[in-house]
Amino acid sequence: MEIPISSSFKKQTTKAIVAIVLFVLFYMVLFALAVGLTVGCLVLGFTIIVAKPMLFTLVFGIGIASLGVLILIFLVKFMFQKSKTDLSSYTEITRAQEPQLFAFIDVIVKEANTDFPKHVYLSPEVNASVFYNSSFWSMFFPVRKNLHIGMGLINSVTHDELKAILAHEFGHFSQKTMKVGSYVYHVNHIIYNLLYDNGSYDVMVQKLANVSSYFVLFINIAIKIIEGIQWMLQKMYAFVNKNYLALSREMEFHADAVAAHIAGASPVKSSLLRMNLADNSYNHVLNLYTEKIAEGWISENVFKEHSYMMRFLAEKERIPIVHDLPQIANDDASSKFVKSKLVIENQWASHPETEERIAAVARLQVDKKATNTSPALHLFADGEAMQKRLTSKMFSFVQYETATQVVDFDKFKTTIQAKMDEYALDSLYNGYYNQYSPHTISFEEVTNPAVSVADLFNDETAAWPSALQTLYADYQTLEGIKNSYIKIRSFDYEGKKYASNEANVVMQMVKKEIDTLEERLKYNDQLIYRFTLEKGLAQEQAYLYKTTVEQYLAGIIGYEANMELMNAIHSELHFITEQNSHEFILSRFRQFESTETNFKNALQSLLRNELLYKELTMEARNRLHDYIVKEQVYFAGTSYDDAALNLFFEAKNTFHMLTDKLYYKNKKAWLDLQASILNKA
Repeated sequence: MEIPISSSFKKQTTKAIVAIVLFVLFYMVLFALAVGLTVGCLVLGFTIIVAKPMLFTLVFGIGIASLGVLILIFLVKFMFQKSKTDLSSYTEITRAQEPQLFAFIDVIVKEANTDFPKHVYLSPEVNASVFYNSSFWSMFFPVRKNLHIGMGLINSVTHDELKAILAHEFGHFSQKTMKVGSYVYHVNHIIYNLLYDNGSYDVMVQKLANVSSYFVLFINIAIKIIEGIQWMLQKMYAFVNKNYLALSREMEFHADAVAAHIAGASPVKSSLLRMNLADNSYNHVLNLYTEKIAEGWISENVFKEHSYMMRFLAEKERIPIVHDLPQIANDDASSKFVKSKLVIENQWASHPETEERIAAVARLQVDKKATNTSPALHLFADGEAMQKRLTSKMFSFVQYETATQVVDFDKFKTTIQAKMDEYALDSLYNGYYNQYSPHTISFEEVTNPAVSVADLFNDETAAWPSALQTLYADYQTLEGIKNSYIKIRSFDYEGKKYASNEANVVMQMVKKEIDTLEERLKYNDQLIYRFTLEKGLAQEQAYLYKTTVEQYLAGIIGYEANMELMNAIHSELHFITEQNSHEFILSRFRQFESTETNFKNALQSLLRNELLYKELTMEARNRLHDYIVKEQVYFAGTSYDDAALNLFFEAKNTFHMLTDKLYYKNKKAWLDLQASILNKA
C-alpha cells in the first residue's frame, strides 16, 4: 500500500538529506586529515628510530606514531560497534505456537507492503516496536526487522486497535521514502558514538599510558586534538539531530496514515487516547508489587490485575467502559488540564503530541473499515496461559530475601483499593486540590460568603489550580526565551506572533494573569474556610476543623524546612561525585557536620511522629536509629566508606519519603474532615 507523501514530509526529507551530505563531507575532511597525520607520525617515528636506534628513541618514536594512530582509531571506531537489544525480558513465539496471531500479522505486512518480521517477541510492557540489531554496515546491507509486542499493550486494546498499532510500526519501514529516516538515524548514532560512547576507547588509551610515561605526552596531545574534533562534532550533532527529530515527527504522522488506511481512523484514535491510562494502570500494579517485595508478594497473572486497574481508574474518572475497555474521548484526556496559550514548535521532540496525531488522522478522511472490537487477547491460542507465563518470567528477575507467596486476585483488589483510597480525595472537590495545596489560608470574615458548596468547587473554580500551574510553566519558558536558554526566532501567545526579543513583554502579561489568579484562589480558600467553619458550628466540629487546618498549615512550614534541608545536603555533598584530593574531601565532610546534626534531629522528629509509625518496618527503624546515634565516618585513609555512605543515603531517601508522607497525611486529614462537614451541610 503506497500512502501519499505530505509536502511537509518531503520538506523535512530534503533537509535531512542536506544534513547527511554535509556530515559526510565534514567527516571525509576529518578522515583525510587524520590519515595524513597518521602517515606523518608513522614516518617521523620510524625516522627517529632508524636515525639512532636505542631504547629512548624506540619508545619516543612509537609514542609519536601512536599519536596519529589514536586519532585515526577514534574516527573509525564506530564502524566496529554494534547496537544489540537486550532480549532477557522478551519471550519469542513461533507460528506453530500462535497460528492465529501470525496470520493476523501476515495480513498487516501484506497490506503495508513490507516483509514479515524475522522474529516475533512478547514482553510484559505496554508497548510495541519493530527493532533490529544495528551497526554502521546496516546502512548498506539491509537487516530483517524483529517485532516486539507487549502483553500490557495487548491487554489494553481491541483486535482492530492492535492492527492499527502494528500497522503503524510496520509503516515506518513500508516505503522507500522511509529509508531516509534510517540513514539520518545512523548518522546521528555515529556522531553520538564519537562524542559519548568512548568507554572501550578510553580503556585502550589508559592501557597504552600505563606502558610507559613517555607515551603520556603524546596521548595528552592526541586527547587535546580529539577534544577539538568533538567540539566541532557537537555543533554538527545539534544540526543533524534537529533535522532528524523534525523528520521523525513527520515519520510518525506518516506511520499513523499507514495505520489509518489499513485499520481505519477510529482504532488509531481510540488506541492513542487510551495509552496513557493503560500505562498508568500498569505502573500502579507494578508499584504495588515493588512495595511488597519485602513480604515476598508474587502475582499469578499481573495482566488480569492490570485490566482491573484500568477499569477501576476509569470509573473514578467517570470514563465509560465499552467492549470491556475504557472508552476515552478527547475531552476526557484533557478536561482536567488547562492548555497553555504559549505555542512554541518543539524542535527537540521526536514524537508529535497525541492531539496533533489525532487531528492529522482526522484530516485524512479515511473510509470506515469493518470493525472487530473483540479483545486482542483472543488472537492467542490460550491468552490467559500466555499471560501467566509472562508474569512468571517477569517476577523471576526479582530477588526476594524472604519466602514468596502468590497473591490471589481478591487480596490484590482489596490492597490496591486501600492504597488508592489512601491518596484519593472526595469527589466533592471536583479536582480542586489535586494540583493545589494552599500554603496560607486567611481566617478573616468575608463580606460575601458562599451560599452553597457548588459555589466553591464548580467547574470554573476547579480549573483555576491547573490554569495557575500552566501560567507558571509559561512564565518559566518565556524566561528561558528571554535569557536565550531556549533558542527560537518567534513564538505565539494567545494567537498572536511575537519575536523572541519580545519575550519580556509577554512575561509581564503572564505575571499579571498569575497575580490575578493567585488572588482568586486565596479568596476562594478564605470562602471555603469560613463556609466550612460555619457549617462545622452546627455540627459541633468547628474547633476540630480549625485545629486540623492549623495543623495542616504548620505541616506546610515543616515540609518547606525539610525540603530546604534536603537542598542543603545535596549542595554540600555534591563533591562526592567528583574527583578531589583527600584533604579537600575531609575538609568538606567536616563542614557538613553541622548540617548533618540538623538532619539527624529532623529525621528523629519524623520517626517519633505517630502518623508515620506504620510507614517503616522495625528493621528499617533500627538501621536509622543506628545512623542517628552513631558518628559516621564517610572517608578514611584514602577511600570512601561505602557502608557508611549507603546508610546515609538510605536515611536521606527515607527522610524524603517520610516528609512527603507527613505532608500528604496532614493535607488529607484536613480535606477529609472538611468534606465530611460539607457533605452533611
